[in-house]
Amino acid sequence: MLDHVSDVTDTDPFEKREKKKNRRAELFQFMTKYADEFSDLGQRINFFSENFMVEEWLRKSGNPLKLTVARFQGLKIFLLIIGFISGVLAVLIGLPFSQYMLVFNPVLGYFLPIILIRREVKKTPASD
Repeated sequence: MLDHVSDVTDTDPFEKREKKKNRRAELFQFMTKYADEFSDLGQRINFFSENFMVEEWLRKSGNPLKLTVARFQGLKIFLLIIGFISGVLAVLIGLPFSQYMLVFNPVLGYFLPIILIRREVKKTPASD
């Protein structure tokens, strides 16, 4: 009986990590699909992230996510919209400080990709 239970319950310890990686990849693929839709708008609204700056950041960071400049700009706009929607939902639910979330979530959504890519640039050794 113990042999049967051990055979049935035998799990791979790395299986959980693989599932987590697959979920992250699916989420990123979902986000980039919508980021492509907003890429034109993102290239026109490019405060603190001009196209030439983004291209340089992606090059210096090694571009670990294989983003294009257009997709990066669209990702900022997509996350801004997601931040606004989450802020509106917080107000509707009545969470504490939700009126601040209505303002800060979109700002955080817009600046988060910029902050993350610039952090990657600082982490990578300078090759110039």
